[in-house]
Amino acid sequence: MTEPNLKINNPKQSIFILKLMFGAILISFSGVLVKIADGAGPITAGFYRMLFGGISLIIFVLIKEKKINLKQFKTKKLYPAFICSLFFAADLTCWHKSIIGVGPGLATLLGNFQVFFLAGFGIIILKEKINFKTILSIILAFFGIILLVCPNWSGLPASWKLGVFYGFLTAAAYSCYIVTLRRLQTKADFLDIIWNMIAISLLTAFIMAAEIIIFKESFVIENNKSFLFLLAYGVLQQSLGWVLIGGSLPHLKVSTAGLILLLQPSLSFVWDIIFFNRVTTGLDIAGVCIAIGAIYLGSAVKSDA
Repeated sequence: MTEPNLKINNPKQSIFILKLMFGAILISFSGVLVKIADGAGPITAGFYRMLFGGISLIIFVLIKEKKINLKQFKTKKLYPAFICSLFFAADLTCWHKSIIGVGPGLATLLGNFQVFFLAGFGIIILKEKINFKTILSIILAFFGIILLVCPNWSGLPASWKLGVFYGFLTAAAYSCYIVTLRRLQTKADFLDIIWNMIAISLLTAFIMAAEIIIFKESFVIENNKSFLFLLAYGVLQQSLGWVLIGGSLPHLKVSTAGLILLLQPSLSFVWDIIFFNRVTTGLDIAGVCIAIGAIYLGSAVKSDA
């Protein structure tokens, strides 16, 4: 993978680093907002995240461009976006259920294991060669997760174990989302980043609305507190956070971006301790540090190519 030739003292690079950091910090609060907005079910919370996020992005475009060109939304362009949105809807559903079971910190950490599913995709489907860094990152991730979830496993409630299971499903669904999103951006000749996010946000909201009906959740937000937190979840995380991240990634090295993006799972675990009094042992801290190190190593593997 060819990296852009960017100097350390390049002021533009510093701006993109700051934008990426701010975006990562913003989305680190996602799990907190989902947990606090307890007046909505896990699928409902995802639906309103995508709906509010999509609407806020449309408002942003109207303010900036003064018009919306609907002709660009052709069926051949929306079809790959719909496939991408199916995986994103699965990702959000599983992640929100994981948050309910194990809390935002561990749920977010497990979701970031998508780097290993992507590595598996590259090795099995794309026939990429496995290297020492990949092997080491997988071993470290496995060891870190053992420290986090295995002690006293037999004594843990079924809801907690189910939360761990949903966390791994989140990683699998998110990796599929990343693969299809990359294809959407490079193969489908789709839209710029803002319109891309608008299309995916609204299509994912549509899919999650169908999920709500199928699984008999409710569209009702039970209290004003939950409404405000879900509104913040959609506007700050889905629109602002991901636009900052998506706009910064093409201008930074993979290794640099991977390190900065680790702010999300790291801070999510910190917020879990601060806001929800998560009981954390020395083994937990060791497991988190090892797992985050493994995630970084796994995400930075291609930076040397």
